[in-house]
Amino acid sequence: MSLIKRIFSEHGSQALHWALIERVSALSASARSLGEFLTHTAAEFSRAFDLPRVAILLRRDATLYGAGEFCAVEIDNGAVIDK
Repeated sequence: MSLIKRIFSEHGSQALHWALIERVSALSASARSLGEFLTHTAAEFSRAFDLPRVAILLRRDATLYGAGEFCAVEIDNGAVIDK
C-alpha cells in the first residue's frame, strides 16, 4: 500500500494519525534547529508507517535538498533482514 493511502486511509485509525501529529508537534517545540526537527520527524514517520528509510526534501527555487533523513539500523549497517 502506498504511503499516501496509509496516511489517508478511510479504514485507518484516526487516533494513530492524531498521535503522530502530536508527537511531531512536540518535536517542533523542543528542536534547536530546523534540521534537528526534520531529522526527528523523519524518524517518527518511519516508526508510524513502518518505513525503513525516510527522507524529507525541501525545495528552494528550483533546487531540492535533503533536510531530514532517517535510516533504520538494518539498512544503515547493510544487513539483510530475514523475515
